[in-house]
Order: sequence, then C-alpha cells, then structure tokens
Amino acid sequence: MVNKYKLSFRLLSEKSEILIVIEGQSFALDYFLQFCGIFGCSVENQSIKFQHVYKRTHEMIKKIDLILKDNNTKKLYPLRKFLIDIEPGKHFLFMPEKELSDSEKLILQLDLKIMDGTSIENEKLKLVRKDVIALTNIYELNIIHPQEHLSSLGERVKSKRKCIYCGQTEAMGATFHQKAHAISEALGNKHVIQNEECDACNNYFGKNIEPCFANNLSAFRVIYGVSGSNGVPHYKLKNKGNLERQGEATVIQVCSENINTQSTLESLKLCFGPKINPLNIYKSLVKFAYGVLPPKYRCDLIRTVKWLRYGESFGKLPQIRTLLNNKMFQSEPIITNYIRKDNNYELPFIVSEFKFLMLTFITIIPYSVKDNNLFINDNDLDKFIDLLPHIKSLKSNIRLRDYSRDAFVNYELNLNFKQVEK
Repeated sequence: MVNKYKLSFRLLSEKSEILIVIEGQSFALDYFLQFCGIFGCSVENQSIKFQHVYKRTHEMIKKIDLILKDNNTKKLYPLRKFLIDIEPGKHFLFMPEKELSDSEKLILQLDLKIMDGTSIENEKLKLVRKDVIALTNIYELNIIHPQEHLSSLGERVKSKRKCIYCGQTEAMGATFHQKAHAISEALGNKHVIQNEECDACNNYFGKNIEPCFANNLSAFRVIYGVSGSNGVPHYKLKNKGNLERQGEATVIQVCSENINTQSTLESLKLCFGPKINPLNIYKSLVKFAYGVLPPKYRCDLIRTVKWLRYGESFGKLPQIRTLLNNKMFQSEPIITNYIRKDNNYELPFIVSEFKFLMLTFITIIPYSVKDNNLFINDNDLDKFIDLLPHIKSLKSNIRLRDYSRDAFVNYELNLNFKQVEK
C-alpha cells in the first residue's frame, strides 16, 4: 500500500495571502521537507513544529532559489512571489488551511501592521483595530480586490449555471459563451469574472449601463493610464481638442480660441463627446456590488435586480456619497460590501464602497427586503459612516450626489492648474 500525503497551509501578509497545498506520494514528501527547510521547521518523531508568525528574511529567498536550481519545481514559484512582495523584516502569518472571512483577514492584517509599526503608529492602529472589531460585530465584510482574486466567481459548469440577473439557464435558452467581467474591464479589471452572468445580460450592461460609468471617469482613465479592453482610451473633445496618453505623459490639445494665450493658464474646461446618464452611473455601482456579493444574499435583493435589469421602480433612490482623496489612491478598483448582520433598521442592509484611483463611492444597495427605510434623507447614512474607521475622519469632505436622473447629459470637467517651481 502506497502512502499518500496532503498538507495545506495558508500564509497571510499585510497585503496578500497564498494557499499552499502539498499532496501526492514520495515526491510530495520530498517537497514538504524542502518546504519545512525554508522556514527552519523541525521534523521529529513524526511531528512538525511550525511557528505561527515569521519575519521575512533574505535567507528564505536564498533557500527557495537553491531548491529551484536543483529541482526546478514550479510549485515554489507562487511562494517565492508571495515572499518577494513582503519587505525584509516584515511579519507574515503561517496557519493551517482555514477559510478566513474577509472580516477575520482584515483584523489579522491589522495585527501584522501593529507588529511592524512604530510605537506612535501602533497607538493609531490599535484604535483602528478597535473600530474594525466594532464594525465587524454589526456588518459582515465582502472585499474584492482584482489583484488578489484571479479566479472566476460562481458556477464553473455552464450547464449548471443560472444567470444572477435574469434567472435564465442553458436549458431555458441562455448562453454563457462570453467572459463577463464582474467589474467593468474598462476600469482595468482583467481578473474578476462572474460565470453566472449570461451573454444577453452581459451585452445589456456592457452596451447600455457600464459605459456611462467609464465615461464619467474618462479624464482620470487617461491621466492615470487605465487600460481597458482596447488599451488606454483617448478622447476627442467637443470644444475642439484631444485628450490622450503618450507614453507616461497626458497630452491635452485644445484650440487656441478656447484659452487666453496672453496669460498663465490657470484653468481649462474639457467638454467630452460621449454623454453620460446619472442613473446608469448609479446602476453600474450597484451592478458591480451585486456581481461579487456572496450568493446567500441574492434572495434579499430580488427587487434590486428587477430595477437594475428591467427598470422597475420601487421608490426614490438614496443619494450616493463621494469622496476625493489622493491619500486613498487605488490603481485598480476595490469593492467592499458591508452586509448588516442583525435587524437594526436604522442602518442599511447592504452598503457598497467602491474605491478607484483617488475616488470613493459609497452606495446604499436599494430596495432590499431587509430594509424598511429608503434612506433618502441627507443624514440617513451618518450612523453607518461613523462606523468606518478610514472614512469617518474625512466626513466633512464627503459630497452627496443625486444620480437618480434618467437622462443623458453632457460631461464637462474643469481642470485647475498650479505652476510649480523647480
């Protein structure tokens, strides 16, 4: 009888995680012993001793490179990348395989930051940790980061899929040939795919809804070089000009009749060709949030989907909160869905936080059966905002935006310039 081995470990750093699975026969055992050697673990009397917390060292990378040189096993490449991404001297966690909730992961990552922080930093971090625990006692967190989530969401077998928007299956005539991006590809998302979005719904959202959100961020996409399915976009301006990316530079070409050439340029209005529909911007944010939400919550959002996909209305929409902050810059979109755990109806059931570049959109997911309040008053979200440790100190900078208007309007952007002395 041949012995088979299977061992699984989860490694977690401040910014990422990796699951290591070792299984097989003799080769797996050899690999496991090499793996133990990387971390200085001891194997005695059929017992393995691992530490829970490690510091990333240069020696770990050297040991991996020696193993790769001798065996060229691809199994160690993900581990090498995980360790390379950690600064030398910073801590990471080594745990048995255990599915961590996003809330648990966030608290553990804060613990790592506290281990690596200065005494002054740690005082602030400990207060943040306390706030995060208070938040996660009320809300479950569902966090999606495209850089970390390289796999698709939902049912992998096409014949078993049921579209999460229209409810159709292959047996009912739906097709699932296209790659449906849960977050618009125009925003740089290449990895988060929703398997359970049929081709008809993917085409509907891709042609009618999501372009408005992408066009609303058109200038930012060019300035920061955000690449969609057709690369970084370039725009012809209605006021006779162009906005485009050339290498690492953003180039704005405007007709001289639109500016005063006799004085220093202090501001410039850009008038974009594609019009935007505020309601479709709202629907895009809700669609992104719903597309990554754990399946168990979809039954609470049946009315939401009817509004999102078919335009049915169930009352006035709440305003969206927006925040512009360079210190919160994100090169790829991050979604955090907050799902209320109890029946405290003073708080919305699901709130979605969408962060991209220097922009944050805080959106109440409307029409949930778990809400008995539409949250349409200006201060209806104040109690929720006060729960967010990274947002509440910036409360005075939050702006209320009414995106309920269902009409196409011109998109204009005023750029202000400041001369910087070299």
